[in-house]
Amino acid sequence: MKLLEEQRRRSSVKLLQQTDLNTLDIWLHKKGGEFEIFDGRLLVYPGNYNSKKDFITVKRITERTRKNHIPELSRLEKINGDIYEFSTNKKHLKQPVEVWLPCHPITHPHLQEIKLKAKYHGEEDFVYHPWTLFGEDPQYPVMEFSADRLGTFVATVQPRAEKLTVTDQGLLYNARINRYISLRFPKKCVESDTNIEIRILPFNMEKALLVKEDFRFVYPDLTDFELATDYFDISSDTPSFRRSVSVKIPTGLESFNEENREEMIIMRKDLESGQWYVVESSMKITKTTVSFDTKALGRFIILKAPAKRKLRMKNALPALETKMLKCRREILIFKKMLKKSWNVWVELVKPSQVASVIKKRENDGLTCISQPESVSVDLDGRPEYAVPVIPPASSPEKGLSLTASETEFTNNMESDKADLESTAELFINIYDTDGDVSTSHFSRAAFKKLSRAKSLKKEIEYLEVDDGTDCGGIELSGDIQLVEEGPLNMFFLENHQDNFITFEIEPKETEQEGDIEATIQYHVENTNTSNGLVTKTVMRVCTFTITAEQVADYFWVEPPPEPEVVEEEKNEEVSPESVVAKEMLTQKEAAKVTAEKIREQADTVQRLSAPMRPKQLISREPRVLSGRSLQTLSRLIDEGLTLAVYLDMPDSTITGIGFDALSNGLSLADVTYRILLRWKRSTRVKGDSAVMELANALSSMGRHDIVAILKERHRRNAELTPSCFTSLHGEDEPEDLHDYNPGTVVPMKQFTF
Repeated sequence: MKLLEEQRRRSSVKLLQQTDLNTLDIWLHKKGGEFEIFDGRLLVYPGNYNSKKDFITVKRITERTRKNHIPELSRLEKINGDIYEFSTNKKHLKQPVEVWLPCHPITHPHLQEIKLKAKYHGEEDFVYHPWTLFGEDPQYPVMEFSADRLGTFVATVQPRAEKLTVTDQGLLYNARINRYISLRFPKKCVESDTNIEIRILPFNMEKALLVKEDFRFVYPDLTDFELATDYFDISSDTPSFRRSVSVKIPTGLESFNEENREEMIIMRKDLESGQWYVVESSMKITKTTVSFDTKALGRFIILKAPAKRKLRMKNALPALETKMLKCRREILIFKKMLKKSWNVWVELVKPSQVASVIKKRENDGLTCISQPESVSVDLDGRPEYAVPVIPPASSPEKGLSLTASETEFTNNMESDKADLESTAELFINIYDTDGDVSTSHFSRAAFKKLSRAKSLKKEIEYLEVDDGTDCGGIELSGDIQLVEEGPLNMFFLENHQDNFITFEIEPKETEQEGDIEATIQYHVENTNTSNGLVTKTVMRVCTFTITAEQVADYFWVEPPPEPEVVEEEKNEEVSPESVVAKEMLTQKEAAKVTAEKIREQADTVQRLSAPMRPKQLISREPRVLSGRSLQTLSRLIDEGLTLAVYLDMPDSTITGIGFDALSNGLSLADVTYRILLRWKRSTRVKGDSAVMELANALSSMGRHDIVAILKERHRRNAELTPSCFTSLHGEDEPEDLHDYNPGTVVPMKQFTF
């Protein structure tokens, strides 16, 4: 993940042994360390509690066995990432390990929460494991947790729940999850304490409009649907209350106002039976909320539809909810033919990501052998279907009136007369028993039959599956078979990064010659709830040819290496001269080898004894800037503050030194000495540059006599002593300079820096 790469901490990452694409063996050694595991990391605390043989195995559960590791989920809980299994050869860990694992991003962090479930070794049930968010962006979460017990770990996501308890004394509660939600429970509405949970489930309006457009002929009631609020899931222990409960929920849209009261309808879903009901209660509408009374809680939603047609939402909402819970996926089949390995890859992808996934797999060396041909995807990701055309109706059936959807459908078809010839056979039996399409009459039966034909076409083009369910099986036919026998069933997870299954195939016959045909069939099993019969619907059939060269490469066996032929030595007479020559040659070669060994040993000793770090030159301070030299110089300069100005010292520093001198009663020499020390410690230039900077400052003050002596003493690398300046003063030499002893330091009055 990109976020994990940006947030990766700067530390050493150790190599580990990867047995296959989904299994890693981490050798801990004695010092532990940090290890990369797939898209995450594992940190083993350093310490001498590991041995050289200790290791941790990290396994990512594959698609074929994923179903067996799914934990028991709550009502609204979903899997939100890969499933990992941690194991070790030790009986127990002496210290916990730190793990960083990424999971699927969530779209509504304020309404959803991520949980971490763990099933420890030796346990049968999953339990919640504590974790913290690594990073600051909840849109790309990375779970950081510590574990002293290993096992199976999986991330889940569920809506945030706000819990409260209602007593027989009633309650007025304002929710924290949304400040516009409030519940008012009157007294004696419950007999005993009742637990209430409030959740907000986002309503995907964009997806709802796509479902309305694509399935308006299958479910005609959907044509009257216009807008909807979010789902407000309010569950309770009590199925019904003795007195009505006042509920206030937000609308979030400007269209839900007092002017559109007649077009608004409140629906409630019974969480036990799953049935939708119309809330028959008067509404109190404000700019942002709608209030109503009810004796039963559940999942509430406010819909908008035409005033005369809004009761049709009772049938439209269950169909809309069912279709919105479905995940539409395209089936792609890839192959990768190597010399000794034939692999097949079946993947379910979103229709808008077909092109990008095919390009990604081709970069990995795979070849797509089954992709959609009659379906195109536009920019916003919505599929475009090749819809058959109906001729315009000359007159409806007697005694029947066309609905709004039927009238709209008929009017839209008038512009498509040019396609009647290609679609005439589909509608001959529908519209005209004589076979004349131009004189056909529109009928209610024809409308329903066409709707059924369109829905069948859509089911063939795309696969619609539910999250956390078996979404189909794979069968092989032709001249191939599985290398490892076992069921090939797809288990679909909506919040999983990849939904695919891989398997290896081989020829049926061990002595196959020539080209062979292979067929891969993807089917979906449907169970009839009335009679319990299971039917199979074939979704994709892919046939491809394996060439004779590929078959020959698969069966080709590398011949064993030929044994080396040892020539027999001929018995020849050996002369004494040849024996002596061979001995001399052997001695020379031995001496040469010994010299090379000695040379290598000398190089090794030199390499090991050489210093690891380069020599660092120590720069020494000029002696004219030593403490004694600056003390001597301070007794010759009374204008210490002026010198500070020429040395470009900050004004705040000069002012502070001046005030300290006044408060502590420092002499002029003390002030000058303090200024010189502060300048020497704060200046960025060192060595000769520092001496030149001091000389320039003294020249600016007009003390050229001192500058000449300063440069001369610096050239000799000597300190400044009182005897250096006797030629400047003669008989008028200051007493403090005359009494100065180079071997001692003149005591100064106490001051702070």
